[in-house]
Amino acid sequence: MKRLKPQKVSKLFYDKYVFKVALNCKLASEFRDVTVEQVQGALDIFIQKIANSKNGIYHRRPWDEILVDDVSYADSILSLLRGREDYALRVESSTLNIYSNDETLIDELAKLRPLSVWGIYKPASGKIKDYLLANKNKVVWENYTHKYKVTVNALGDNADAFVDWAKQMPNKVKLNRVPKQSEAYFYVSDLKVLSLCKLFLGGKLRRVDEMVKESEI
Repeated sequence: MKRLKPQKVSKLFYDKYVFKVALNCKLASEFRDVTVEQVQGALDIFIQKIANSKNGIYHRRPWDEILVDDVSYADSILSLLRGREDYALRVESSTLNIYSNDETLIDELAKLRPLSVWGIYKPASGKIKDYLLANKNKVVWENYTHKYKVTVNALGDNADAFVDWAKQMPNKVKLNRVPKQSEAYFYVSDLKVLSLCKLFLGGKLRRVDEMVKESEI
């Protein structure tokens, strides 16, 4: 079986982790915001309900069938996470995203059921890994045109004024979306323009990330 090629990581996940694996897991929702013991309790209940069913299938909802195989996969994931604290989870529907700085853990999770792996994410080299871990506000990107990525909170009624200002410098400010009712980000070319943005946005400026090339590391 051909192994899934890891996708390159250019920045830290959650300002902390360099590795990620995304798994298609029917019981992913059981991992959301709970302890390992609580997940185990939920899986034990599923096994009981399956054992008490007539055909070995538990219907969590009329259209949602849970099989022993589903519970077994979730239990295998749980076994690898048990006793660890060096990871984070994010659940998106039936996708279980697991973040860590332990590459071995990510590889072991991916090996459990290769066909259920949506994606594996790793830095391109040990040098980039170490650099990202030491610089949470850096993004390694070879073909950037603007040096800084600026994230802002919703600007509300001030959004139009900011957009009108940014449009006066089309080569200096690159807007992806107007930050009116929710946070958004844009790119600026250099420190001078970044300083102007800080003056214009004030407390609305949430984060600044600097783009760097690998050759600059």
